[in-house]
Amino acid sequence: MQTALNGTADGKRLAVMKASVEADVYVGELEAGGHRLKNPRRLTLDERDDFPGAWTRDGKAILFTSDRNGQFDIYKQALDQDSAEPVVTGPGDKGNPVVSPDGRLILYIQAVTGEGQQIMRVSISGGAPEMVSEGKTIEGLRCSWSPASLCVLSEETPDRKQCIFTAFDPMKGRGRELTRVELQQRGQGYYWDLARDGSRLAFAQELLGGERRIHVLPLSLGAAHEVVIKRDIEMASLSWTIDGMGFFVGGSPPDAELLYVNMDGTTDVLWKRETLFNYGPAGIPSPDGRHLAILAHTINSNIWMLENF
Repeated sequence: MQTALNGTADGKRLAVMKASVEADVYVGELEAGGHRLKNPRRLTLDERDDFPGAWTRDGKAILFTSDRNGQFDIYKQALDQDSAEPVVTGPGDKGNPVVSPDGRLILYIQAVTGEGQQIMRVSISGGAPEMVSEGKTIEGLRCSWSPASLCVLSEETPDRKQCIFTAFDPMKGRGRELTRVELQQRGQGYYWDLARDGSRLAFAQELLGGERRIHVLPLSLGAAHEVVIKRDIEMASLSWTIDGMGFFVGGSPPDAELLYVNMDGTTDVLWKRETLFNYGPAGIPSPDGRHLAILAHTINSNIWMLENF
């Protein structure tokens, strides 16, 4: 909540503005192979922070985290509904919901006080959550889509000099280490995503004053390569397109834009919206590639005039 005051010269009137900013889930329609976005609309209509995580495999609903109950819980909302249904609630913050490759499970990270994080699973149809794995520095989860069967977790080394990517099974837990990346500037952010077929990782670091490079890292055959974004932005998010031929990249303020980035680094601006935060939008494509779930910010403000105070 932010407040601003402005009085008249004679001191008889005072204007008071109160403004609040919240994170919300928006949805838009993708056209031209993902290069253009139309009809973006707000999906989550509450007045709390909502962060999109993943689509259900049928493309009819979006999984997201929200603090509407005092801690971050997991919710699901259909595109044709104006309210959400809880998926996982209860003590402890939860985040990063993803769907297992076969579409039957929701996986997420739950904070454990003083003990790090746990990867949890719950049936897409509901039920009691169960633990899959645990660790002290788990940062993110991603899963491929069937027929691929790979899920990946990311975590930093204790000295925060490397990011390690490890395979895990939704039922059995941790598997083998897949790859690791040197973090060039400790304390700076990084973004990554797993291609839908599980063949490649995309990784980008938030380097101060450096070029915006997306590192494409093969997990099976093929060679690593880089995509240099031909636009001066401060990266805020990164996700693969459905066809694996490009990326959706968010830029932080002052250029809070959501971009389509081709493999040659050229860009198309899909979305631009004012934000009062230090991070910008993010985009998550639907399974059929026809819609985009967007993390954006909603600003609510009102002005009152006081007299004879």
